[in-house]
Amino acid sequence: MGIIRKENKWRLEKKEDGVYLITHNKKPKRKIITDDYGSRDIVGEKYDQPIPVNEVKSFSDVTYIFESKIKNETTESSGDIENISPLLFIITFGFIGIYVISQNGLDYQSMPSIFGISLILLAFVFVFLTYNIYRREGKSEAMNYLLSSMEDNNE
Repeated sequence: MGIIRKENKWRLEKKEDGVYLITHNKKPKRKIITDDYGSRDIVGEKYDQPIPVNEVKSFSDVTYIFESKIKNETTESSGDIENISPLLFIITFGFIGIYVISQNGLDYQSMPSIFGISLILLAFVFVFLTYNIYRREGKSEAMNYLLSSMEDNNE
């Protein structure tokens, strides 16, 4: 029916009377059913999507769950690798690879050189992905891909 509350990419949406969805980037993450839900098909409402479902008494419980979900997700995801942008991967892998090769020489049979070359090739994978996005969708989408987190790019 509509958005009740929005914080960053999190939303509390009212699906119908007594049924609320917590979404992140418009993807449902949790469903909450209150006692106001009038339909007799509560089983169908509980299992129509493969997301966790909470049954609560009132709307105040819904807002509490929403706030705790936002708080938990932001503290848990702060150290995830998905929060790193592809540009940071390119810079990090490229510099470490170049540093390792410069310290050990370009000997194709030594493990440090193979490791450095692998890191540089991995950086080029992200460059190639960015180039494909640039060709398909344009410069602005390629820049969005480079500067946004991996989690945002997957969704």
